[in-house]
Amino acid sequence: MAALEQRPAWLADLAEAVGRQRIGSSDQLTFADSPTFLAVKSRIMLWRQNAPPDAHWADWVDHSFAPEEGLAQRRVHPGTGANATIARITERLGKADRRELQLEALELGGSLPTVLEKLVREAFRSRWVFELESNLPQTAMHAASWYRQDPDNAEAAISFAACLSAMGHVPAARRVMESVDASLLSGTLALLTRARVEAATGAFADACTSYGAAFEAPGDPLELDGFRREALLERRALRVRTDDSGLAVAEFLDARGIPPRPAQAPVTCIDLSAHYTAALDESWHGAQWDGQNLGPLPRGIQTLDDVAFDLRGIVQLSGLSVDRYAPGYPDAASGISVGMPVRELHFLHALGWGQYAHTESRVASYVVHFADGSTETIPLVNGRDIYEWGIQIDRSELHEGVSIAWEGVNARGSHIKLFRKMWRNPKPEIAIESIDFVSTGTNAAPFLVALTATPPLAGKEN
Repeated sequence: MAALEQRPAWLADLAEAVGRQRIGSSDQLTFADSPTFLAVKSRIMLWRQNAPPDAHWADWVDHSFAPEEGLAQRRVHPGTGANATIARITERLGKADRRELQLEALELGGSLPTVLEKLVREAFRSRWVFELESNLPQTAMHAASWYRQDPDNAEAAISFAACLSAMGHVPAARRVMESVDASLLSGTLALLTRARVEAATGAFADACTSYGAAFEAPGDPLELDGFRREALLERRALRVRTDDSGLAVAEFLDARGIPPRPAQAPVTCIDLSAHYTAALDESWHGAQWDGQNLGPLPRGIQTLDDVAFDLRGIVQLSGLSVDRYAPGYPDAASGISVGMPVRELHFLHALGWGQYAHTESRVASYVVHFADGSTETIPLVNGRDIYEWGIQIDRSELHEGVSIAWEGVNARGSHIKLFRKMWRNPKPEIAIESIDFVSTGTNAAPFLVALTATPPLAGKEN
């Protein structure tokens, strides 16, 4: 009974804020119009400031709400010893080089090539190979050993070549790829690796063909979605590098089912066609969450919150969470063309996984480039300038300059929102050439849906 009395008053509200449900009077889960996570977190932190050091829940609060910059030194679990930090466990795993897995499999009767095959396959399937800088050379060693043990195995050769290509060893990757029967190069990873080798050696036309084939290759979307996305984005970038920007944009829009820009679109609705990374009706945060998209958002030139926007696609940037579940998004969308003097900019945007990034932490920024060479940076702070797209929040709780421009319910049943942030230009007399949209790489995944400029008032002081 004593343990029950120690439960803090905020615990039930925290559960409802995270789960967005509560157990009703009939013992059934019902939708909870409960306090937002950020509001409950503020209560928790205030409670922690006034709680004695040995309070029953103090360890849990310190562990769960540790500053983002100190995560590596955080204990793995609030009940573990001081030495069991994430950094220490990661170091031990790195030194182990996954040999324990090999030995265990060998003891169970597996041959060395079979063990190496499982290690390499799992590394690529889960994209473990790309999660940490040290993981790539480890997987390359396993793939090289597998390839040496079984040189006629096409998958072993392709996996080894993929590692070599990612590490910048293009000539070696090409030699390995040339050892594989061309008829066996049919999977997404094989075709993507071949495309990268071709692009790095100047065979640009062949690379574009291979990128397209990699995107269209059949397979499990849960395993291949990230590689397919990379194929499309890398092909678009290669087209731009070879001065074929028009085809680059058209190919990507067609592959993702994004409509072309309406002919009647006003110039003030900034064209994001060259920067889209996903379609509105695509479950772009991970194929495992089918229907978790912006499908109900109206298309074309639409007025939201008294501002006209061009609504066709999504510019998703990278973040720790989205990189895990839907890898392949860029760290930045650079050079969004504006080309005019501007009095105000209106950004239609939101966050994925915003609840897992610390409140008041910068999750992204817009960098405005003026014609005179100067720049202005617009920081995007979680819970102030940009919000989680599934957050429950009252309009009165929003910060100045931010409003809920649209909200709806998607096919997965999620209540979702898009936010408009207005930025007033301090230099309206100087033309804005371009804007960069840059992620800071936190747990949050920032995305931009549309951008509209308000021109200076003719004949009036702005």
